[in-house]
Amino acid sequence: MWRSDILAGLLSVCWLDAAVIRGSVVENQTGKFLARATVLVEPIAGTPGGALSMRTNVSGLFEFSALAPGVYLVKVSRPGFMPMEYGQKRWNSAGASLFLDDSAPAFLSIRLPRWSAITGTVVDENDVGLPEHDVVAYRNTRPPELVARAHSDERGVYRMSGLEPGTYLVRTAGAQYDEGAYLPTFSRESIPVENARLVDVDLDQQADHIDIRPLPGTLFTLSGEVVPDPPGAPTRVSWPPTWAARPSTRPHFNSPALPPALSKSMPKLPPTATRGLKCRARTSRPTSAQTRVGARRSRPTRM
Repeated sequence: MWRSDILAGLLSVCWLDAAVIRGSVVENQTGKFLARATVLVEPIAGTPGGALSMRTNVSGLFEFSALAPGVYLVKVSRPGFMPMEYGQKRWNSAGASLFLDDSAPAFLSIRLPRWSAITGTVVDENDVGLPEHDVVAYRNTRPPELVARAHSDERGVYRMSGLEPGTYLVRTAGAQYDEGAYLPTFSRESIPVENARLVDVDLDQQADHIDIRPLPGTLFTLSGEVVPDPPGAPTRVSWPPTWAARPSTRPHFNSPALPPALSKSMPKLPPTATRGLKCRARTSRPTSAQTRVGARRSRPTRM
């Protein structure tokens, strides 16, 4: 009998000390409830217990019960939306701590904004859409930072999503068609980055009609071989990419790790990108490497 009394007393104490978090998750623009959003509750150091997560129901609601009183962080995410935290004021700021006690349940309403997006059409000299043409977006920094890629559809239409708010440069990649080649070109028919169109986007916004008319020209294929020293050292190669304008404004990116003495075929390059070209190689630990680089012209084309 005394054991059952003790157990009942412990249960009543645990129930009295339990805290509850309830809330809803909605789309920022429309206020519609978001089902199947992931809600994560993390106790801050000093608060007992571990992290808990659950998905919102069809009505966008969630509830965490029997929590220990203390301080928590609440984070929410769902594919296609920017992750947010409770108390977050700006998209790039930190959230606020939630102080929880057993006096009353906490009810939260968290709004999820959609990522920014850029869309447009890649067209030829007659404003006819170019299908299967690669398009890339760069953050407007110096050098520009590659952040997104897209592929035009059968009508030449492309769309890049998942972008943070900011200013971007949009450019086509070099492309070789049966009837000729097109140079990497920034939006509004610009080869130099200085004349590129600036595209501003914000959360829940899509920049439309960012069309590009790539300029016709001749492309080159660049290939090289890396011989690491000591032999067998993992090697990573960086090179001026297809969208380089000139050395002072040329962004760079790295290839995946290459095995020793691997010939690497490069993307199509415009003629200006191969003038005074230097191929750099580095290894994962302090070593030296020799590079052999060559450029060859694509087959003659007429446009």
